[in-house]
Amino acid sequence: MDEIEKRLFEQARAAWAAEQWESSAAFYEQLLALRPDGPDSHAWWFDAALAYKFLRNWPKAYELGLQATARAETGKHDPAFWNLGIAATILGDWAVARAAWRGYGIELPPGEGEIEGDFGLTCVRVDAGGGRREVLWGRRICPTRVQVTSVPFGDRRFGEIVLHDGAPKGERFVEGRRYPVFEELLLWRESQTPTFSVHLSCPGPDDMDALWESLDAVGLTLETSTSLILHPREESEGAIELEQEQSTGGEFDVLIPAPDEDTLRGLLDAWVAADPARAATRVREKGSDLLPHTAGGAQEHAREVERFLPWPFPDGVFPENLGVIAHRSLLTGQAEPYFVSHDADGSWQVLDEHSPAEADAAVVSCMHCLVQAHPQLAELADLPPGFEAVRAASAQVWQRAASPAEDTD
Repeated sequence: MDEIEKRLFEQARAAWAAEQWESSAAFYEQLLALRPDGPDSHAWWFDAALAYKFLRNWPKAYELGLQATARAETGKHDPAFWNLGIAATILGDWAVARAAWRGYGIELPPGEGEIEGDFGLTCVRVDAGGGRREVLWGRRICPTRVQVTSVPFGDRRFGEIVLHDGAPKGERFVEGRRYPVFEELLLWRESQTPTFSVHLSCPGPDDMDALWESLDAVGLTLETSTSLILHPREESEGAIELEQEQSTGGEFDVLIPAPDEDTLRGLLDAWVAADPARAATRVREKGSDLLPHTAGGAQEHAREVERFLPWPFPDGVFPENLGVIAHRSLLTGQAEPYFVSHDADGSWQVLDEHSPAEADAAVVSCMHCLVQAHPQLAELADLPPGFEAVRAASAQVWQRAASPAEDTD
């Protein structure tokens, strides 16, 4: 390189290190105008295209990606092909997208135009609204698009198609099988399918299985409120072992996507008619969001939480990183806080009035999230250790008392 080229390269790398993507790309383009086919030009074309990908400037990422892949070896999983495949998919150039995926080394279903294949089940981390993120399950229909097959708790919808990035950020293990977690780049196609909240009474596990089967037969599914799991962001971006939810009898709040309420009621009526002991009540369309309101995500919190923090709290308010054992129903907005305890060991519990006293009904959550969803909890930041409070209805004040002494052996 001569002095001008060397200076441009150094400027491009310095801007890259500072994550000044637009400046870095501009310096690379000046450098490539002088030396488009030097020994390092493939890396320069790639970096310039990648900078525009970071900027979500898809036409420029596409333009420079064509140059990068023209200088790359096919079939060797060169990321230049992957990034071009993403840009071409977003721009709807299916011929280039197909060529890019094949250049990367991926076998595609035969045909032309939009790719509609089955590339397996995976997870995608999406924007759930309010600065939060949620991990959803879906089926990959091409190397970079996922059709959502689980029911979101946030403001997303069953059946939408999400375009994701190439490098997984986290993984989920179910029965020993690994599923990568990809990061959403954009919502590629919206879904028009609304979600409904329903209260079910199931005499036994076979009743829930029967409803699953009737929904699956028409391409639908359901999600129980107990399936909501909270993870700190660092944990969510790592490896997490998940257990498949087992059907049981009892009372359940569930979310069911359906084309419209009449269609859903028809399915539920047929399910109830098969066994009069079953019941489906409180059918209503879910709002845009059932996730706890926080700066983090429902599937992942932006902050770590700690269950044991010194009390009294500064300024008489709950710390943002205070962890608490809470009924899942409080996080989904399907119930109101009824019982709060500040145990002698410093831990906190927030429970509703009707959820069962079982470990699966509660999770470790963030008190800050709960206070935002249920502002009346803020009144209890001064509750001393060894005390509890009960509030039977939202219009009543908290009734405080010392916690009953526990029996010891």
